[in-house]
Formats: sequence, C-alpha cells, structure tokens
Amino acid sequence: MKTIASKMILWAVCSFSMHSAPAQVEWPRSFTGPLGDSLRIYQLQPDSIWDNQLLFHAAFTLTGEHDPETQVGSFQAQATIETDRAGHRVWLLHSRLLLLRISSATSYDNDLELLKAAIEKELSGTDRTLSIDSDHDLPLGIFG
Repeated sequence: MKTIASKMILWAVCSFSMHSAPAQVEWPRSFTGPLGDSLRIYQLQPDSIWDNQLLFHAAFTLTGEHDPETQVGSFQAQATIETDRAGHRVWLLHSRLLLLRISSATSYDNDLELLKAAIEKELSGTDRTLSIDSDHDLPLGIFG
C-alpha cells in the first residue's frame, strides 16, 4: 500500500514540475523567417558576462523558400539576462545583434535589418530558459 501511495506522490510531483517549468531551448533552434525561409541557430557560445549582460556569438544557416542552397552565417550579440542560480537557469530577456555575417547573397540582401530583427526576436523571451552549467545550452560553465 505504501508503494502505491509513494508512486502516486512521485507521479504528482513530476507532473507538476513538468508543467510549471519554462520550456528549455533545444539546439539547433529552427524557425521560419519573415520571408518564409528556414533559419536555424546553433548553440550559443558565450564570450563574456558582466552584471546582467551576456556577450555571445553563434552560427546560423539560412535556406530560402525558393532557393534550396543553404547559406551560412554568424552573429555576435549582447543580451540582458536574468539568472536563477538555485535553479541553474538563465533567461535571455532582450537580445541585440551587434554584428551579422552571411556567406553569400540571400533574399535579405536589401534588408538585413529584417533578418537581424527576426533573430533577435527568436533569441529573446521569458518563456525560454538556458541551463547555466549544461553543455547543451550554455557551454563552459560560464557562471562558475
């Protein structure tokens, strides 16, 4: 009888924690860009952290809706962050791209600001968290 009760309590706790935890970011992160193309951002690579600011870079790929050739790019960004050391999580509240590079011509050539805004929007938000000490989200254990 105690075993069944213990299992039910464990199930209830696990169910609650699974539904109340923010969604974690999986890498690479894919989404549809504003021009209908496919964008894929690869794992963020932290450069430095000070106060509540994180400087990082990442690679991305861009595949046009009508152009099957994949373009490769990279960016450097700065994000305002909030940390939860006890929960080992960090939120990217607001990200701003500082530098954007693309390997060749794309549908965004006339409006790179549109691509920048799409990436910034995808990186920011309180509904997503990153692990502080996991190689899956933010590598190198930058928070010590």
